[in-house]
Amino acid sequence: MCDKLGLFVYAFFLISLTFGIYIRKKNPVILALTFLLITFFASLRGGSGVDTALYIQRFQNITFDKISIVEPILPTMMFLSKNIMNSFTLFSIFYGLLLSSLYYILFKNNKNSIYFGLSIFPLIYIDSLYNGLRIGLAYPILFLAIVNSSKSYLLFSVTAHISSLLITPLIIIKKKYIFLGILTAAVYIYIIGFPVEFISERYISKYYKYQELVSRSSFAGIADTVGLFISLIIYYITVLNYKEKKLFYAITLTFFVLFILYFILINKFMFMLRIVRLSMIAVFALIATNQNKINKLALYISLAFGILYSLNYLRQISATCVYPNGGFLPMQLIFT
Repeated sequence: MCDKLGLFVYAFFLISLTFGIYIRKKNPVILALTFLLITFFASLRGGSGVDTALYIQRFQNITFDKISIVEPILPTMMFLSKNIMNSFTLFSIFYGLLLSSLYYILFKNNKNSIYFGLSIFPLIYIDSLYNGLRIGLAYPILFLAIVNSSKSYLLFSVTAHISSLLITPLIIIKKKYIFLGILTAAVYIYIIGFPVEFISERYISKYYKYQELVSRSSFAGIADTVGLFISLIIYYITVLNYKEKKLFYAITLTFFVLFILYFILINKFMFMLRIVRLSMIAVFALIATNQNKINKLALYISLAFGILYSLNYLRQISATCVYPNGGFLPMQLIFT
């Protein structure tokens, strides 16, 4: 980030979210107010966010005929905001409130979502408001789809981002409604009127886009890969109740499998980062379906990783200076 004050605001948001999640049962109002505060700042972000300029351009050019039947939620919100007040800020407020409401429901109704809340959630929530709005909106819907084994949530998530289809097996297999799941998907594809080939073409085009536009480093994807490793450890502890020797073997095997996958796939192909993050969220959602008592060891692991995950995020944004307006618009209005 170009300005140190903006970096401080990011850090404050991450800490506030972690605190709000931790005390959400005793005082849920704190979490709700934190969501509102961050939504306000994000809606007045100026040029902050790598993808913000792209979304502003899409907002300015949006028309009804540009609302595709594939991933229509975001362009529909843009179209309505543009026709109501012609304000990207208004669109950002609508988006932030919707995203925050979904997460609030998620944390309020699922006690074991706290592991997700203390580890990767703060970063994902902040990032969803500034970059990757479509997939960012799909994350909480997917989480709710897995927790509730809901095909309705899944279809809603697909309208936000088509990569949500990758999670379909979890929704189907959980209650063994394999035939019904396949039938539902077939009817959905038939009703919205595009062939399966279109989906594959969509993925292929995204693959080449990511590979060409994003530079790869020798450490690309390592944070999310470690996050997936941590989520699986928490799953072993809280859901499978592995103890000592069995837990050691499971952790060792998981480490070597992910280590190999990282070097042959994750670090080589940009689209794998999306799959890894979706997998993380899916594992944490499966953990949230568990009704066991909160495990203190898993809680500490989640918090420790969450701190490191957030620090790495702050390091990344502090090393970039690509925002034409230097950071948060409210900060500019107050201090310039």
